[in-house]
Amino acid sequence: MPITQEIAAKHYELAHDQLMSIAENYQSSDEAVAIALTAAQTLTINYIDYSIEIIENLNHHYQAFVESLEKTLTRLEKTTLDKIVLDPLKSCFKTAKAQSDETMNQSIESIGWSDKLDLLFKWLRTRMGWQ
Repeated sequence: MPITQEIAAKHYELAHDQLMSIAENYQSSDEAVAIALTAAQTLTINYIDYSIEIIENLNHHYQAFVESLEKTLTRLEKTTLDKIVLDPLKSCFKTAKAQSDETMNQSIESIGWSDKLDLLFKWLRTRMGWQ
């Protein structure tokens, strides 16, 4: 299923709720609280109140959300956070990652081979520093 504004908003809000749950948990360390609050604030500013109409832009925006959530999880796992508190956020991330992967696979499958070749050459040029 392709990503829609409603699906993205649902995942953004779920991740925000999980981050706030970590921040409000009395067993969370000060470091974990700071990471969770910062990530929740970034999520609010960059994703929750941000509406995108063009589907390709929404796909890239959602991918950035997934990458941001992954970095936050990595940082939180390095703290002394209880597994029970972190598991709901991990579950939220896995769902968002699966949605993102499915959307990216569908968008790649829906384009023709010549467009795929163009994308490959664009990617190679950017990786090699040729613009």
